[in-house]
Amino acid sequence: MFDSNNAITSQACSQFGSKGQDCTQGQNCVQGQEGTQGEGRTPGQGNTQGQGSVKSSACTISDTVLQSILPVQLHVKGSDNVVQTYAFYDTGSTGCFIKDNIKDQLNCKGIETAVKLQTMHGTDAVKTFIVNDLVVTDIHGNNDVVLPKAFTQRDIPVNHDQIPRYEMLKDWPHLSSVIDKIPLYQPELDIGILIGSNCPTALQPLEVIPTSGYGPFAVRYLHGWTVNGPVHVKVSSNGVSCHRLLVSNVQHVTDCITIESVRKFFELDFSEKDLGSVPEERGLSFKDRRFVKRCQDTIEFKDGHFQLPMPFRDPNVSLPNNKKQAVSRAEWQRRKMKSSEDYRQQYTAFMDKLFDKGYAYKVPEGEVNKSPVWYLPHHAVFHPKKKKIRVVFDCSAKFGGLSLNDVLLQGPNLTNSLTGVLIRFRQEDYAFIGDIEAMFFQIKIPPENHDYVRFLWWPNGDINRPLEEFRMAVHIFGAISSPSIANTALKATGDKADEKYDSTVGNTIRHNFYVDDCLKSCADVPTAVKLVKDLISATGEGEFRLTKFVSSSIDILKALPIEDCSIESDKFDLDRENLMTRALGMLWDLKEDSFKFSIALKENPLTRRGLLSTISSLYDPLGLLSPIIMGDTSGHLVERSTIIRRYLALPDGGRGPTTSMCM
Repeated sequence: MFDSNNAITSQACSQFGSKGQDCTQGQNCVQGQEGTQGEGRTPGQGNTQGQGSVKSSACTISDTVLQSILPVQLHVKGSDNVVQTYAFYDTGSTGCFIKDNIKDQLNCKGIETAVKLQTMHGTDAVKTFIVNDLVVTDIHGNNDVVLPKAFTQRDIPVNHDQIPRYEMLKDWPHLSSVIDKIPLYQPELDIGILIGSNCPTALQPLEVIPTSGYGPFAVRYLHGWTVNGPVHVKVSSNGVSCHRLLVSNVQHVTDCITIESVRKFFELDFSEKDLGSVPEERGLSFKDRRFVKRCQDTIEFKDGHFQLPMPFRDPNVSLPNNKKQAVSRAEWQRRKMKSSEDYRQQYTAFMDKLFDKGYAYKVPEGEVNKSPVWYLPHHAVFHPKKKKIRVVFDCSAKFGGLSLNDVLLQGPNLTNSLTGVLIRFRQEDYAFIGDIEAMFFQIKIPPENHDYVRFLWWPNGDINRPLEEFRMAVHIFGAISSPSIANTALKATGDKADEKYDSTVGNTIRHNFYVDDCLKSCADVPTAVKLVKDLISATGEGEFRLTKFVSSSIDILKALPIEDCSIESDKFDLDRENLMTRALGMLWDLKEDSFKFSIALKENPLTRRGLLSTISSLYDPLGLLSPIIMGDTSGHLVERSTIIRRYLALPDGGRGPTTSMCM
């Protein structure tokens, strides 16, 4: 336990170097329960009287006393380097330790410090390293536990004789129900880590089989079953081990500031490193791992498209027939279309495009009454800048207490970091942007899933005719799983490109896309032109049409087909003022090749809440405006508003004009 000097107590001093014969306190170092020496004890027997007794809760008179030791896998967050070792689960320690050689096998860095080891034999100050972000799992790689900081040591204070094994336990009847659950002994594994009680997730007993007489007892921890206690007892004049260790910090670890810790602190906001507890995964939950595994096992490339099934939580999903709900929502759309002809025409044009491109089709007459089915209500969303509508299928609409999204796995966030994509976009001198057309609709759903994405529509958009039933054949915008599905297919396209194109193409597809937007820069025009053409070809092989290219270089646009450009090259005029476009929400000035900000501050009171509302309304994912917005760090928010208004030349108290700033 931690004392007032931040000390750690462990039941472990003998193997750290203090044996019973060296103990100045003899056999009565700790007052406790009365135990008895005897010539021998067999399973099921009670206490056999001997020549004398000792009083100790920390001293054991035994040839073999089993400890809580289990085989585990160990790795560092974000690393795919996994080491198998034995772990000692020590409830008497309030700290964690890792052997030096295991730390070296993990290739992990540590923060150098010093600790004071105090035992009955004396006190020593030793140098050690603090290792953070260690993750321990069971031997099969399940049940992740992130450990607190661990100190390095040359040895862990237990040995292989104390690892529970079948041959040691087979004669104890009360352990017969768990003996087959004890992990097989692996003599080649080192005992490389000690897990203390400051990690309660790992040390919390989930099940206990108590002792029978004076024999061992079994405990199930998160990482498996293990056994504690004596299995054979014999008289030994010099076999007493006094287990007690005191560890305290010579220097306070929290005050250790190193170059590495400072660098790591400043890189946190811009880090794209894998921070997950599982190799190559960003902190994936159990459900996310199921999603990834299912995608890896079921992804197919058919008829020029990637095909992935809908990731249902339960493969035997059961949904009520919600046709009544779909009819009611369709009738509401009919009334709205009758009141606006322009709305009806745009809606109909969008639906006709779905049918023309094969994204949806009519349900055959013989399958209309098939079950189970789920109908998707749909509605239009108006884009104020594009001045057009997009039809969205409402996957969150509930019927009978359920929606389609309720029974789907969302999947992990596989989208590249917004900050990372924008920073890489500014690396080189010649930049371009492209967009994948209807990205979600390019990933097909297997036929057995089509009835879960039915919808109702009027043939040819004639709202005076009866509703008919249709099915989607692709993943849809609005499904909770679609972003992860789309990113899975896009990254698979990048992997496929590695087989035919140079590595730049595959890396660009994997790392320079933010959902369906590609942002990339190159050192010169020929390199950029070649890369764009290769990207169009590579993504096209997965039926992802990369189009709507914009560039700050007229030479790049001239080398591309007109239909693939958002701005035609003969109309591209760098001398024109305000030649702007959007790059992931940022204003990109093509003439100056710089990001700009167009700020229209609303009228807000000069209060703390009003100022915070104004600050949060500014879109600045790279933090370029932070020195202006935040000013000093003293917390005087109201005073900062005056600085902002003066810098932007805004009148006090009034609505601010739209102001441009170049960064």
